[in-house]
Amino acid sequence: INTVKISASFEHISRADIEKILDKYNNNSILLPFSSLQSELSKLPWAKNIEITRIWPDTLKIMIEEKQPIAIWKNSFITSDGSIIAAAIQDIQKQDRVHSLPKLSGPDKQYQEVLQNYEKLSKLLSAYGLRAESLNLRDNQSWDLYLADGVVLRLGKKNFEKRVLGFCKAYSTELVDRPEKMTSVDLRYPHGMAVQWNVSNKQREDNG
Repeated sequence: INTVKISASFEHISRADIEKILDKYNNNSILLPFSSLQSELSKLPWAKNIEITRIWPDTLKIMIEEKQPIAIWKNSFITSDGSIIAAAIQDIQKQDRVHSLPKLSGPDKQYQEVLQNYEKLSKLLSAYGLRAESLNLRDNQSWDLYLADGVVLRLGKKNFEKRVLGFCKAYSTELVDRPEKMTSVDLRYPHGMAVQWNVSNKQREDNG
């Protein structure tokens, strides 16, 4: 093998990562163990699919499909296949698309539940022109949802989809045109909600 062609997006896997693995096979250019090479490349955390092709007489073509991040979980990424990939906070911050990824947190074993509920609530909010930015599941199993404009929705432990729907309806009919800045909404009341406003650095609560 005199030539190696690598096809990848190089968003999360670097060329150096691949070359480090290839260096192990420099002495096996005639009878290159494809299965072993593919196995090692597949161990790269961001590798989703690996395809290796021998092009006669002396070329090796490697195609790598990378996993795609869909959310940030604490200091890790959740990928589209449900994997958790640990990353240093500086690696998360330097990602071009990081600001558009939802930020999720909660007990470690419940990350899939948090992601699923975020997707449900995000879809519900988008129907009313609102965008969810972050969802947190507390240790006591109470949910907090953060909107893109900084508003925090306290959802409690149960019936939170119904509570968010009630907020959306109230927002579209009663809250959207208020000149004051809304800071938080407590939706844990059985028959209403408590809205906290920021009015000239003074806060008040309107109970509805």
